[in-house]
Amino acid sequence: MKKNIFTKAFFILVILISLLIGIIFSCIEIANNTKLDSTFNGKYVASVKVDKNKEDDTPKELYAKEAADILEKRLNPMGINDISIEISGYDYLKVHGSKSNFTDKNAFKSEIQKTGSIFLLTDDTMGGLKDMSISGTRTSSFEKKTLNDYIISAKAGTYSTGGTKNPIIDFEVNSENFEFPTSEDPAADTSLKIQMLSDPDAFFESIRSMYKTIDDKKSSKIYYDRVILPIRDMVRTSGQNSVFAKSIEDLFTGTYINKQNQKLTRSLIKRDGTSFFTYQVFDEEVRQTWEFINSTSKYVYNSNAASEEFTDSDGTYKLELVGWDKNSIGYIEEVFNELVNKLYVDWYTKSKDLLEDDFINKVDNQIVFSGNIYNGPQSSGAMPSGTGFIDGSNMKLFVDSFAKSRVGATIFQASGTGYIFNVDNIEDVNALINNALFIVLAVALIILTLLFMTYILFAYRILGAFILMTVLAVMSATLAIATSWLGLTFGIETLIALFIIFAINCQLSITLIDSMKKSVYKMKRDFKSSLVLSIKENVGVIVDILVALLIPSFCLFWLSTAALKTFSILITFGVVFSLIGQLVVIFILFRLIIGTQIFNNIPFLFAANLSGNSNLEMIYLYKIDMINKKIYKAEKNNDSQKLELLKIKLSAQQEKLNKLYINQQEKISEQESKYIVHLKKQKGILENKLSKLKNDKRKLKLELKIIDIDKTLDQMGIEIEVNSNVVVETFDRYELSRFKSRSGFIAKILFVGLISISALSVGLGFGVGINYDSTMGGRVEYTIYGQNVRDGIKVVEEISKDAEASESLKSFAKDISSRVIENDDLNNAELYAEFISIGFSQYEKDIINFVSSEGQNSALKGFSLSGVTVETAFGDDFQYSTGESELKPWVLIKAKNINSRQSNKFKSVLYQLGVYENSENSLEYGMISKRIFSKTTTNTIVRTAIAFGASLLILGIYILIRYGWTYFVALAMGSVLLVGLIIVFVIGSHLLVGTTLVISLWALFLLFITFSLIYFGKIKEKLSSKDSKSMNEYFNTEIDVLMSLRNFRKNTRKDIQELKSKSRIELKERKLKFKTSKSKERKLNLNKDEAKSNIVLWTSEVKLANKETKLKFKIEINELKSTRKSEFKVLKKEGNEKVIVASKENNYILSVVLSVFKENLNKFIFILGIYAITFIIFMIFIPTIFSMGMTLLIGSILGWIIISFICLPVWLTIEQVRLRKNLTRKKFISELKVSNEEQIIEGIND
Repeated sequence: MKKNIFTKAFFILVILISLLIGIIFSCIEIANNTKLDSTFNGKYVASVKVDKNKEDDTPKELYAKEAADILEKRLNPMGINDISIEISGYDYLKVHGSKSNFTDKNAFKSEIQKTGSIFLLTDDTMGGLKDMSISGTRTSSFEKKTLNDYIISAKAGTYSTGGTKNPIIDFEVNSENFEFPTSEDPAADTSLKIQMLSDPDAFFESIRSMYKTIDDKKSSKIYYDRVILPIRDMVRTSGQNSVFAKSIEDLFTGTYINKQNQKLTRSLIKRDGTSFFTYQVFDEEVRQTWEFINSTSKYVYNSNAASEEFTDSDGTYKLELVGWDKNSIGYIEEVFNELVNKLYVDWYTKSKDLLEDDFINKVDNQIVFSGNIYNGPQSSGAMPSGTGFIDGSNMKLFVDSFAKSRVGATIFQASGTGYIFNVDNIEDVNALINNALFIVLAVALIILTLLFMTYILFAYRILGAFILMTVLAVMSATLAIATSWLGLTFGIETLIALFIIFAINCQLSITLIDSMKKSVYKMKRDFKSSLVLSIKENVGVIVDILVALLIPSFCLFWLSTAALKTFSILITFGVVFSLIGQLVVIFILFRLIIGTQIFNNIPFLFAANLSGNSNLEMIYLYKIDMINKKIYKAEKNNDSQKLELLKIKLSAQQEKLNKLYINQQEKISEQESKYIVHLKKQKGILENKLSKLKNDKRKLKLELKIIDIDKTLDQMGIEIEVNSNVVVETFDRYELSRFKSRSGFIAKILFVGLISISALSVGLGFGVGINYDSTMGGRVEYTIYGQNVRDGIKVVEEISKDAEASESLKSFAKDISSRVIENDDLNNAELYAEFISIGFSQYEKDIINFVSSEGQNSALKGFSLSGVTVETAFGDDFQYSTGESELKPWVLIKAKNINSRQSNKFKSVLYQLGVYENSENSLEYGMISKRIFSKTTTNTIVRTAIAFGASLLILGIYILIRYGWTYFVALAMGSVLLVGLIIVFVIGSHLLVGTTLVISLWALFLLFITFSLIYFGKIKEKLSSKDSKSMNEYFNTEIDVLMSLRNFRKNTRKDIQELKSKSRIELKERKLKFKTSKSKERKLNLNKDEAKSNIVLWTSEVKLANKETKLKFKIEINELKSTRKSEFKVLKKEGNEKVIVASKENNYILSVVLSVFKENLNKFIFILGIYAITFIIFMIFIPTIFSMGMTLLIGSILGWIIISFICLPVWLTIEQVRLRKNLTRKKFISELKVSNEEQIIEGIND
């Protein structure tokens, strides 16, 4: 026995140590791999101009929508990056990207602007590479074919050689454009050597920005050793006037802020092969503020561009590229060719052994194919990766993996669209939650967690410690896999997902232990039996809840993107680990700990008895429990003196508890007396109404209410029935009636309140407008750039001196003017943005009065931006077109909730504040005005709605299999109602509508499923404990009534059938008699004519008789039907009255519902309290996500109310009807079988 206990203790120790090690290593992985999303780390927002260099049937109005899809797939191929795109007209996009996904602004810009093209490179005569689509030079026979002239389409596939299926990229090509080498020697190699390079601009960016990706303290020195110094030597070799030298100088030119706070432009590699900085200077003074000024897409042309783009006067690539110093570099194809050969062929191949694996993998992934292509299929045998052949219009290229096959085909499909993206400007948006707020939030959540853990350890002791250890292991494992394996970013959705995982695990574990406590303390069972029964009672519920949570998570993962995909992945992994934790770890740990007999030896370590109906009762029960455990210990130690003292204390506590019970009983009696008076008064009112009514239906309703009151007044007892392992409490009618009346009252209040809130929300939605967040559009943006910004500052200076301006406006303008630095574009842009932002928030009327004075623009008088929120951003790196050398200042004005009329007048105001009116935008100046519409978020909302519907459908199938249709109806109705009401509440409260709302709704949906299935699972367990005989006894009266109706219908059908049979028999007898008479007449009567005449006469008589017979029976049948119908109506009415009366008396299901409700009430209130405190912490410490916190707070409370007072009553009603009809049907079929068997036996006896 001792050996067995030791073994179990050893296994417990092994499991706990394993969990602890798992938690530690998971935390290390999380710390090393966590990337913060835009909520915690900020984001970049780019204004992107869209153009297309390929003519097709796509209407220009659809450019932005189609381009947005392509760009989103490029920036977010797996759907897990924090990327959001908005549409602005047909030629502009707003692209939001988390800083965690990009090293800096320039990398973000390059990623957007990269051509996405694939280049077919072949060997040139100098041993390098050249673009096979270009022949000749600008001065002699220049020709440029498009990529589509070579490749028409691409798809991933396989090709069998030597009995092996090899991964290939299968192309449809124009084979005549592929020129193979020719030779008279049959042994000569006539294959075409080719390299397919995708996104060379991304390759150039990776090289020059390598210092940001080197994970080493000496990264600047490594960067210089690996990149700057080798390329500098190559520049010296090529000569300072070469295209390569000028291209490299321009490529590596950037800006930085020096110690004197001056913004300077320098190049890391000058054309003479020197540098402005040593690596020490770069590391100490330059690196922190260094930004490359040119996007690498400047040096790459579109592979689908044709000759006209290079040779026509208005062609995109007609002119030579101009460097940062405004000097010519060379034609773009020359620049591209030099950079590819020198950086890829020379530098990369020679430096490959020194580079990081991540960098090498990234470059290798850009090489779609590298090898020899043959003209026609080769001889049988396995073909290695890096070979291919062209056969007619098909080209098959063998690659090293199926993944490469799919990716390569996808790149070709995207590269043929012809879209060009040019980034005008990039806004640097700070994090919604800065470091200080994040620390405060973390501290608040840690304090709350510690308090919760303290309660768990106090209430559940050693079992509580096991729960906490398992829950922490589940959460840490989930987060570690999400961050280290999948590279997910940590955002507010991660916090919500982790909170849901934590809450669900604690809730399920507490449910298990509470069930065990009830068995130990109330039913007085031993620990082992209690655990077995608790597992038996709860394992089904736990599995159902976790499976039910997996279903919507899978649906959301399949259909959503970005933050919601991250949320669904976390929930999915969390649920899977929870299933392991609940079914394996906790159950095994609980079994092992009970097997050690520790609770028998030290009862204190078992969960405390806190099952009282009031706080005071729980305290007394807890004290009594503790004293009993001390008495047990004293008896074991034979300490008689201590035992005597403990018995005195126990007696005192029991006396206090008895007094409390007496007081509670007196209070209940007093409440009962008041309730009886209330019922009698209500009965008098109903009887008075009844005496005045003539309508039978309304009379019946009142009569049933009176009967219900009478039954309540007559029965005031409590019966407790014990059935095997499950206790079913049948409460007194007073408590049941009070529960029903309160539920009805709350339901009425809910109905009135919800109708009112819905009406208010609709009014606010149409009147004030919906409050969209930053990713949902709903705003107009005005981008002022170039000379307009400089002139705007001059206007501000003029306002500070103008006599027509108000004193307050003049003072404000003077303050702005005093801080102006001449010829400093960034300073000018910052001050002009400040003037616009503060001016239209504090001095709006003064500005409007000024610009509309003296007839300058009298139409602006009375103009107001009421309800409009104005925000600004600024910078000095505006680029009107790709490759433009001069960067200009810009100011972005965002006007939220502005209508078209206000927008037009607001532009008129801006025209008076420095913007050139009636002028087209140019390279030098302009104002771009665009209304922003959501793309990614709208698509996410639509996909989420589909996922919600799919989840309900699949959940319906699961619940129908495991529970029944009544449970699904209640769950689905509650889910739809909750989601609808939350949306109404958010609109009515003017909270933010966007991605955060979708995350909140999904979180509430998951919590709602958990709450619902805990209720319904417990109810199902209690109902399933009853056999059919017991259920028939409970529903005996209703079954008898319904059976009588069924029998009446059966007898009616039988009587009608008998009449029909009688009619058919009489007709058959007449027909047989006629046939016999007809035959005799023909035999006996020799006169054929006379016989024929007699037969005709008899025929007409028979037909007439048959007609009369049919008519007679038809009348009889119709009379019988009419009579029976009338009788059935009366019988049904009486039966319905009896059923309703019987159902009022039969409170079995209601008792079960009330029992489960009371068992879980305190636990749910406690859990809701934890939810509420957590969401309040979100609102207090993260005011930027106040809307999300408020939505979750209201939604969690509303969800529990909907379950308790809408879903349960609805389920109760339909389940009672279903049970009644189901039991009646079974009894009817059983009696029908018996009746048939009796008829068979009687037939045999006869």
